[in-house]
Amino acid sequence: MHGSAKEMVDFIKKRFKIRQCRNFKSNKRVCLNYHIGRCLGPCANNVPKEEYQKQIDQIIMLLERKNRQNKKRTRKRNETISIKPKI
Repeated sequence: MHGSAKEMVDFIKKRFKIRQCRNFKSNKRVCLNYHIGRCLGPCANNVPKEEYQKQIDQIIMLLERKNRQNKKRTRKRNETISIKPKI
């Protein structure tokens, strides 16, 4: 994974309490991340769907904003490159 992509994934994991385990549905037990406060426990229905979806929506908005910023930066860089005189 590219450096900035890995940094973004790490940021999301620290900032948002989303499921990171592979246990999709277990009413018997929750994962370690739930116990240490890094997950809301959707696999065990410990969080309302609306609350969990709100976090997912925030992540999507964050990624979309980051994507727009990267596109603008790339466009500006390409414009700068095309304006530079060729020697």
